[in-house]
Amino acid sequence: MDPISTNMKAISGGLNEAVKAGRELDKSLKNVNNFMNEEVHNQAHLRAQQRKRERMAEIQREELAKIRLDEKKQIEKRKFEIRNEITQRYGKNSVSLFDKCVTEVKKEQDLEKKEQDKDKAKISELKWMCALAAFVVTMVLYKTGLI
Repeated sequence: MDPISTNMKAISGGLNEAVKAGRELDKSLKNVNNFMNEEVHNQAHLRAQQRKRERMAEIQREELAKIRLDEKKQIEKRKFEIRNEITQRYGKNSVSLFDKCVTEVKKEQDLEKKEQDKDKAKISELKWMCALAAFVVTMVLYKTGLI
């Protein structure tokens, strides 16, 4: 074989390999492009879901605020009704006496709560002391070899 035809065959083979490599590269680029499109779509979907959650949270806060407003209005209405009832039953001067009674009841409730908190603290302290005593007894028994 002459050197020109050998070189031509080598060049032809090289070009064929280059075409095959180009096709493989094209397939790889398409796969990467598809993957990136899916990823972008997924991220866009996640962002849309997050925005929806944020909007729903805002709506839920507004609904909760509306419920609290309704409750406060009902409480104020009931307080007004109670004051009117006291005024009708016992006279106008009795409202100040009623306010004093309410203040006394609040003080009594606060004192009761403080006493309950003290009792809870003492019970908690007792539990810890019992746990410590159990630990000490267990260690003594362990050191003496009984357990």
